[in-house]
Amino acid sequence: MRSLVLFSTLLLLALGSLLIFSDDPLSLNTSQTTSRTTPITTPITTQKTTAATNADSEVSTPKKSVPDIPQHKSLADWDAMQSKGVLRIIVPHHFQYNEFLPRKTISFNQEVNLIIRFAEAHNLIPLIITEKKFSRMLPLLQQGFGDVVAANLTITQSRKEQVNFTYPILHTTEQLVVASTFAEKLSIEQLSGIKIGVRPNTSFWDTITKIKESALKDRQEDIQLIALDDTITTDEKFNEIISGKIDAAIIDSNRLIQVLEYRNDIKAALDLGKERPIAWAVRKSNPELLKQLNRFIKKEKLLEHLPDTRLGDLDSIKKHRQLRLITRNNASTYFLWKSQLMGFEYDLIKKFAEQQKVNLVVMVANNFEQMIEWLVAGNGDIISSGLIKTPQRSQLPIEFTEPYLYVQEVIVQRKDEKAIATTRDLHERTFYVRKSSSYWSTLYKLQNRLSSEGIQFSIETVPETMETEAIIKQVLDGKFDLTLADSHIIAIEKSWHSNIQASLPLTGEHGHRWLLRKNDKKLLS
Repeated sequence: MRSLVLFSTLLLLALGSLLIFSDDPLSLNTSQTTSRTTPITTPITTQKTTAATNADSEVSTPKKSVPDIPQHKSLADWDAMQSKGVLRIIVPHHFQYNEFLPRKTISFNQEVNLIIRFAEAHNLIPLIITEKKFSRMLPLLQQGFGDVVAANLTITQSRKEQVNFTYPILHTTEQLVVASTFAEKLSIEQLSGIKIGVRPNTSFWDTITKIKESALKDRQEDIQLIALDDTITTDEKFNEIISGKIDAAIIDSNRLIQVLEYRNDIKAALDLGKERPIAWAVRKSNPELLKQLNRFIKKEKLLEHLPDTRLGDLDSIKKHRQLRLITRNNASTYFLWKSQLMGFEYDLIKKFAEQQKVNLVVMVANNFEQMIEWLVAGNGDIISSGLIKTPQRSQLPIEFTEPYLYVQEVIVQRKDEKAIATTRDLHERTFYVRKSSSYWSTLYKLQNRLSSEGIQFSIETVPETMETEAIIKQVLDGKFDLTLADSHIIAIEKSWHSNIQASLPLTGEHGHRWLLRKNDKKLLS
């Protein structure tokens, strides 16, 4: 029996309750679930802290196997943290609502995922404390309402006077961002009259204030500095630019790379200085925690220097201690829910990585073609994204494992419509699917077969970056007529939408499989 298949079979037996699909919404077994992205592993609970000084902060931690965690301040160092079994991590409030996942660049989500890995490596429960006001994060840390701040913090002299910083986790450049339609060419010396929105008490504020003071000394026209609300999110800041309320804003280059993956209405206009270090903050009274964090970061930095392209089999994976997963961002594969990275495909591969005693590195591709490209080029080791074996995919230079999950492809429509009972009901209807998906192949074959019977329906293709869940939402909103989806995806979506109707299955059960390179025989075996 092949090791990957045997492993997945055993794990599926252990997780069998997750794979029972019915017409009833998938129960999450929690009354406090409010996130849009459906958790299919251990639920997370979010509570208000009882500390008066931290009334706007929230705490997130897994419900399962959590010790009683007092919601009061503690200035304890490493030994006491290990004794309690908890690491309290202060992050920006918008982190738990961010549905965008790490790509091949370092994003804020990866930063928090890194600190969570540190906690788990030391058998500590990562307790995520979200704070709405950026300016309150360091005071909360100093007062003992958290142990470490992970917030894309730039190391500045004023901050070093308040807290200690770890080794840098990355270096970034502060960039001035404008609307994509902004035509004027800018330079440090030519910012006169530009309305720049910045949050006070940030490194961005310090940077632009120095530029403003320099401009005044040179008797240039004053830069119009607009103080933004301390709770404003990155997207809200850019929306201010698009609305015309401000001309520009500032962001770190690593964050901008992430944002540009889903926004095309903004652009970088100017670098405001040299690269600056980003690090985690700890209290000055916690030298042992700082020592442990630095040791962890140093080890991670060594792994960062591994080649991006690697074509080795299982031996190479074990040698480098990395299994590189290529997947997509949706509720059935891989997503961020408050403090946790989860998803059925992700959880399955993570268990396999733990079995092989290697670290799991995740890369989120934009479409099917990109997943194949990265796998074949050696940028990843395995694709897990709810994929079935089709004749077209069998022609690719890849290998399929045995199935680990069986599903049906079912028509999705609105509940207020008459249910589609037979293929004759498809006459003059329109389906919306990705052309690279197995759904398109199923519909194309059905279309050719039914045309001889005088039954005509249309197939419209949607962007390859559009996830099945997003297509279903368009159907429910009345923007699309019909779509096709796997039964397990429909079961998840039913927990969020009361007007979804799964009508006619167009296929029998077919198996989801992992995809490997042709020559990776040991990984397959």
